[in-house]
Amino acid sequence: ALRQQNTHLFQELDTLRLEIAQQQINYDQLLQKTSCNLSTRNDELNNQLSDCQQELINLTNENDHIKQELINLANENDHIKQELINLANENDHIKQELINLANENDHIKQELINRKNENDHIKQELINQKKRL
Repeated sequence: ALRQQNTHLFQELDTLRLEIAQQQINYDQLLQKTSCNLSTRNDELNNQLSDCQQELINLTNENDHIKQELINLANENDHIKQELINLANENDHIKQELINLANENDHIKQELINRKNENDHIKQELINQKKRL
């Protein structure tokens, strides 16, 4: 009976060894598949990371270009402001020149009036002298 029990235990042991070996194969296959999937996923993520890094470089370059364009526009704006100031100063100078010319014109008109009056006075004197003669 012990032999039969011993044989039975050896058979159970062999069965358990086969089950363990099969489970080990199954776990190894699952591990291999998981490892392969992780490797594939890692490659995908690395590719995405590389794409994101390239996009970041592109956006940084575009941002730098926009900043430079903004600096150029600010400089152009400053130049236009200075030109406007210069034109305003020139306009003020021309206005002052116009005022001076208007004053000179008024002075000439007054001088003309004075000479006319003087001329009229001389004419009147001549008339008066002729009457006396």
